[in-house]
Amino acid sequence: MSALTDAERALEVAQAAYSTAQGAANEAQAHADELRRRVASGDGADVSPTQLAEADHASDHATLVATGAYQGMDKLTEVVNAARADEEVDRIVSTLPQLGSEVVAALDNMKEALATFKTAAQNYDGFVDHAKARLATAGQASPRVRNQQAGVTRVDQFTLAKCHASRHLARTVLSS
Repeated sequence: MSALTDAERALEVAQAAYSTAQGAANEAQAHADELRRRVASGDGADVSPTQLAEADHASDHATLVATGAYQGMDKLTEVVNAARADEEVDRIVSTLPQLGSEVVAALDNMKEALATFKTAAQNYDGFVDHAKARLATAGQASPRVRNQQAGVTRVDQFTLAKCHASRHLARTVLSS
C-alpha cells in the first residue's frame, strides 16, 4: 500500500470513530435534556438528582470523547493532504526526465537542419553583399537597377537585402 492509501484508510477509520463518538454525545445530551425538561415541566418527579447528574456527566464525557476523536481526525487530514501532495510531486518529478529527453532528442534531430539553414543563409547574405558591390560599379548603367532610400537596392522585382536568418528562425520556432 502507498502512504496515501494508508493515510486515507486511517482517516476513514478516524472519521467513523468521530461519527460514532459524536452520535453518542448527541444521544447523551438529548437524554440529559429530556430529563431536565421532564423535571422542569413537573413530569419528572421520578427523576432523581443522581440520575440528572449522571446524565450530565455522561453527556460531558461523550462530548470530550467526540472532541478527542475530532482532534485525531484533524491530524490525519493533514497527513492525507501531505501524502496527496507528495504523490502529485512524484508524478511531476517522474514525468520531467521523459519530457526533457524528448526535447533533447528533438533538438538533436534539428541540428543537421539548422546547419543546412545556417549555411544557406550565409551563402544568401554573402551573395547579396557581393551583388550590391558589383551593382554599385557596373549596375549604374542598367535601368533594371534602382537604388532606393536607406541603401536598399532593387533589381527587377527583387530587393537585394540580407535574409536576417536569426529573425526568420525565431519567427518559425515561435509560430510552430
